[in-house]
Amino acid sequence: MNIHQLSKNTIKTGYENAAEDYDAYRLPWIKGPLIILEGEILRRFVKGESILEVGCGTGRIARYFVDDKEYFGIDISHSMVRCARRKYNHNPHLILSDAEMMCFREGTFESLFLTKVFKFLNPSSFLEEAKRILKKNGRLLLIVQVRDSAALRLAQALNLFVKKQEKRYYTQELIKMLKKAGFKPIITVPVANVVLGFYLFIWYLFYPISPLRRIMSLLTTNSRFIRLIVNLDKIVRSKFLVLIVSLR
Repeated sequence: MNIHQLSKNTIKTGYENAAEDYDAYRLPWIKGPLIILEGEILRRFVKGESILEVGCGTGRIARYFVDDKEYFGIDISHSMVRCARRKYNHNPHLILSDAEMMCFREGTFESLFLTKVFKFLNPSSFLEEAKRILKKNGRLLLIVQVRDSAALRLAQALNLFVKKQEKRYYTQELIKMLKKAGFKPIITVPVANVVLGFYLFIWYLFYPISPLRRIMSLLTTNSRFIRLIVNLDKIVRSKFLVLIVSLR
């Protein structure tokens, strides 16, 4: 078993164990500001009717596509897929599958997207698979935390909230990988910036403290607070989280 396979098994086990508590721990991603920012940007750039999400987790992004698109979601964790299916009436399009060896025929999808999942993957293996299952001129959309962000580099240096097995890249590194794999990058768009990054830092810092967690949870699900964070985040551009759109 190679190092990448060991790392993949570690990641899978981690998500299997975390699935039932995942939505509570990741509340800003589920009901808070980040899901608003990601949802807005994906609905703007995802095209076509046949759509695949790689790393669907508990189904937080599926809500934007499951009712009016031919949406499929895959995840390496059985427990995460089970949680997602519970949310969407046991939707058969939510599937257990490895992103580097997917269970779809060539030219199946018009858009393929993944949010903060690329850091776990072998880039060349995944991009080869993505190219195989996308239709001609199909869209590959990567939402990634990039090393362009000073906040992310600081978190890595201090070993805060950034796991060792998570690979991080500069934007230009990702663009070179995409071109080498035969994709044509067409646009890079900021998704979230320094305000959102700081907010997430505070969330994780206070989460273990029960009274503070309750206060943060109330704020995170308050519509006015969410909109405030979203609007403030758009003022200071810092590339904490970016979307890279490429054509097959």
